[in-house]
Amino acid sequence: MKIISLFSGAGGLDLGLVQSGHTVVWANDNDFDACETYRNNIGEHIVCDDIENIKINIGANNKAKAVNMKSAESKIPNKAFRKS
Repeated sequence: MKIISLFSGAGGLDLGLVQSGHTVVWANDNDFDACETYRNNIGEHIVCDDIENIKINIGANNKAKAVNMKSAESKIPNKAFRKS
């Protein structure tokens, strides 16, 4: 199964998933040292940045599109789920 990994850290969970036959196609963490460990042990597909800065949206046609996460957050109808 193809998976994405959020808040990946050094990749312990991802390593187990890969060893179980899954494929991690994209990963993210904001800790530089953790990202370097992940790259050395699992692969180059990790993005080392704050999750709020990631600009990816998968549309109905399964194509990735850029999106501003902060403006997307403002469209959430229930204020309880918004940061601001």
